[in-house]
Amino acid sequence: MYTSLTEKENQILSLKKNLEEMTIKVNKELQEKDNYILFLKKGLEEMTNKANEKAQKNSKDNKVDCSTLLNNIKNILYIQRILINLDIDYESSDEYERHENCIKYLKAKYEKLTCIIDIENEKKLDLLEGRVDSLNKSILKFEEFLCKTI
Repeated sequence: MYTSLTEKENQILSLKKNLEEMTIKVNKELQEKDNYILFLKKGLEEMTNKANEKAQKNSKDNKVDCSTLLNNIKNILYIQRILINLDIDYESSDEYERHENCIKYLKAKYEKLTCIIDIENEKKLDLLEGRVDSLNKSILKFEEFLCKTI
């Protein structure tokens, strides 16, 4: 009986040791996951801030860099998807709402800038078409002049 009691105690000690090791391992993994999440959130915030700054600067300078804005939006969405896939209740947080509003703002800016580009391109196209028409008229007049003189 004494032997079986010692065996049981050894099994309990072994299980206790295994439990402690597993707890340490799980805590370490959770800490790494938390650090990764923190890193992603910080990166997301930095990218959102940079995108907002660029959008504001571009609107002040009347410069348009739609590809950069679109890439920033894609990167922000990608990081948010990673955070959501890590089972974070990110959507319920104020930070998510703030980033979501930033993304909506950037998308609206992108659409506005795209419209501005389209309008500018249409104006340029209209101007070029006017020039082509004017050149065609000049050519016709010149041909008529040549026909009269010949």
